[in-house]
Amino acid sequence: MSNRLKSDLVLLFVAVIWGSAFVGQRVAAEHIGPFLFNGSRFLLGALVLLPFALKQKTKVDRKKFAPTFLIGSILFVAGYLQQAGLKYTTAGNAGFITGLYVVFVPIFLALFFRKKLF
Repeated sequence: MSNRLKSDLVLLFVAVIWGSAFVGQRVAAEHIGPFLFNGSRFLLGALVLLPFALKQKTKVDRKKFAPTFLIGSILFVAGYLQQAGLKYTTAGNAGFITGLYVVFVPIFLALFFRKKLF
């Protein structure tokens, strides 16, 4: 099997898992609120990453706390809005709208940060 075919299959597998997550989120939106869902989701993620974080022997740079807090807050609000919106729309629509970041991020980088697209 060629490397190109392997790469395409891995990307397909990741896309299927990513897209399937919206179905689970949609079902969860009917039963629990967005705060509980996202709190549980992020707690699980933190617990999975905790052993790796504790293994690192680097010190926390206090100068990076404010930007990290800002980005984390933006992620929190985005996750909340996405989960709250799933109560009122289909998983397909939510996946499509969320996937638009693939298109918009490079455009925003070019417009606001003067980064070249290619």
